[in-house]
Amino acid sequence: MIRGSAMVAACLALTGCVTVQNVQSSQNAQAAVSVPRPAPPPSIRPNLAAIPNLTVNKTAASGHRMVLSMFSSLNPDCTPIGPVEGHVETRPSHGSVTVEAGSGFTNYRPNDPPFACNHQRTPGTVATYESAPGYTGPETTSIFINYPSGRSQTVNYFILVK
Repeated sequence: MIRGSAMVAACLALTGCVTVQNVQSSQNAQAAVSVPRPAPPPSIRPNLAAIPNLTVNKTAASGHRMVLSMFSSLNPDCTPIGPVEGHVETRPSHGSVTVEAGSGFTNYRPNDPPFACNHQRTPGTVATYESAPGYTGPETTSIFINYPSGRSQTVNYFILVK
C-alpha cells in the first residue's frame, strides 16, 4: 500500500499538481505530499501596493518658507492612527525642503470618516520648502511618504518661485 501511495504521489508530482518530499522505495517509506493553496480571489487580496504618485503644483515667494503639504492618518475622533514617516527623495536645486513632525489642517473628503478633523489642527508630518534668497524660477522636489497602514507614495512638487 505504501508503495502504491508513493507511486501516486510521484505521478502527481510529475504533473506539477503537488510537490513530493522524502519518497523512498522501502516498505517503511512515507510520502509527504503538499498541495499548493490557491490564491485568494482578487476581491479579498490585500492591496499593499504603493498609492499612485502624486504631482502637486505650488507657487512660492522667493526666500520665504512655505508649507508644501501636511500628511496625516487619523481616526474619526481625530487621533492619529500612527506616525506618518517621510523623507526627501529628490532635493531641490535652488532651496531646501524639510520633512518633520508638526501639526496642521487636513483635507479629507466629505465621505471620509475623519472629515470633521479638517476644522481643527491635528498632528502629522509637515513638509516645507524655502528657496535660496533672491532665486526666482522653476523648482522641483519629491518626498516619499509611508503611512501607518504600510502604504506609501511619492509626492512630486513643481514649484514656481517668484
